[in-house]
Amino acid sequence: DPRFRSMLLEGIVAGETFLGRAGSLAGTAGLSTFEIEPEAPLASTVSTSGRDETYIDFGTGFAIKLFRRIEPGVNPDLELRRFLTERTAFDNMADTYGALEYQLGDTFTLGVLQQSFTEDATAWSALSKAVGAWLETTTDADPPTRTDGVFLRDATPPDEGIPHAEMVAPAIDLAQRLGSTTARMHQALGSFSEDPDLSPEPFTRHYQQSLYQSLRAECRRSLRDVRRLQDRVDSATSDGLRELIAAEREALKQLGSIRATPITGSRIRLHGDFRLDEVYIVDDDFVIEDFSGDLSRSLSERRLRGSPLRDVAEMLRSFDYVALVAAIDGTPEQQAWAAWWSLVVGSAFIRSYLDEMEDSPLLPDSPEAIDDLLRAFALARALRELHWELATRAEWVRVPLAGLRHMLGQDPSFVN
Repeated sequence: DPRFRSMLLEGIVAGETFLGRAGSLAGTAGLSTFEIEPEAPLASTVSTSGRDETYIDFGTGFAIKLFRRIEPGVNPDLELRRFLTERTAFDNMADTYGALEYQLGDTFTLGVLQQSFTEDATAWSALSKAVGAWLETTTDADPPTRTDGVFLRDATPPDEGIPHAEMVAPAIDLAQRLGSTTARMHQALGSFSEDPDLSPEPFTRHYQQSLYQSLRAECRRSLRDVRRLQDRVDSATSDGLRELIAAEREALKQLGSIRATPITGSRIRLHGDFRLDEVYIVDDDFVIEDFSGDLSRSLSERRLRGSPLRDVAEMLRSFDYVALVAAIDGTPEQQAWAAWWSLVVGSAFIRSYLDEMEDSPLLPDSPEAIDDLLRAFALARALRELHWELATRAEWVRVPLAGLRHMLGQDPSFVN
């Protein structure tokens, strides 16, 4: 009902409270300056996302985002927006104009009134077009030499033999700027707060062991789910999945590196689901739209602190995704070049991030510990992606599978 949607908007902006039989619905305004033009029509459209969210878009640069999965407690999207807006100078996030909360003993976050953007303004959209256009030029090029590792710390592969290398340069520049923005986001999230739910905590030896056990259990669970669902795909992909499952011991061995020696650094509140489609490009700068975290996890899990390198690994996986999706129906040569693009552009992102975070107490003080954590987080993330694709979108299974096969040294990475 358009009238009801307008009433919600007006209630948030005015800070009204609507009393019910058992609880109350409260609108809160004031995080960012916002006014409704008195004569402006309040026509709106409703859409849903795959993230358990419904958007009421008023078509003039703002929308109400409603959470369809409601749990007691403040949603991290609202909690972190408030903290970053009121207590830090970080401004690379969507403006937050207000919130809608239900109070019944506990407080339930129902939604936020926020700045809205068009879908084609995401970093995913920009890079998808760029890598797709570049891959068209690689049709007749000899494939690049395979490079092992999740990322290149010191240098990118040489430009010799790279078709139209100048077309890759804008993507590298974007990745470097996003790396710097990500570092500033983590510096803000890791700043001191009087709120005990937001203050950083040390990365202790006890937490290090707990993290290993948690990632190990998560990876084994993901592999069990993959084994259960592997018949949903064609025979070639199923064979690739069986090879992956058989490499469980190697996968767990890679995880084991994070418990070998003590790791320093801090645990902070995280974005929690950091991907290219969560970042918008506005006026040649980046705007992060959402801080809800991974909605497949409970609200309490999404509010846990962790190493900022988890967010970095998630974005690294997103660079891999955007490249390999563009090559999913391409030739083996194009798929090899897509993997090369992912490695080069993703590495530019990480090196820029690490440069901005140099000497930060938020990160481990050794390059080896940073590398170990990035590999572990990327492996666990890719296994979750693989399970999700098998359960919901079988035609994309080969994308996370290729990333995992590369991490585990299986050749070829892409199965066709």
